[in-house]
Amino acid sequence: MIENIAIKRIGFLNKKQREYTEYKLVQQAQNGCDESFEKLINSYKEYLYKTAFLYVKNEHDALDIYQETVYKAYINIQKLRNTKFFKTWIIKILINDIAAIFFISPSPIKYQRHSLVFKYNNGMIIIIE
Repeated sequence: MIENIAIKRIGFLNKKQREYTEYKLVQQAQNGCDESFEKLINSYKEYLYKTAFLYVKNEHDALDIYQETVYKAYINIQKLRNTKFFKTWIIKILINDIAAIFFISPSPIKYQRHSLVFKYNNGMIIIIE
């Protein structure tokens, strides 16, 4: 019984230490430290890639989205208001990138002579004459 409590307490302390370390890394990254940003990305790279792959089901596209997400996060790290929500923030960037590339942007297709068709990935088709 005492051993179980000790194990739980150690796990709790490890979690608190990780949160504090991440908090410090985010603060340093916001102050311009590239090493801190790299450490943050390395800790989430598998999670980001797997999330992208679950949405797009294509390795190449998932890697492209991952790279775009890291770039946007690097450029906009100063806009992160609450450092506790770094993971949520970067996942939101990833999801927005996926939506922008695969669900929102139309691809124009020439149709007949005077019509233009926009076909979206969600199956919607718009014909402009």
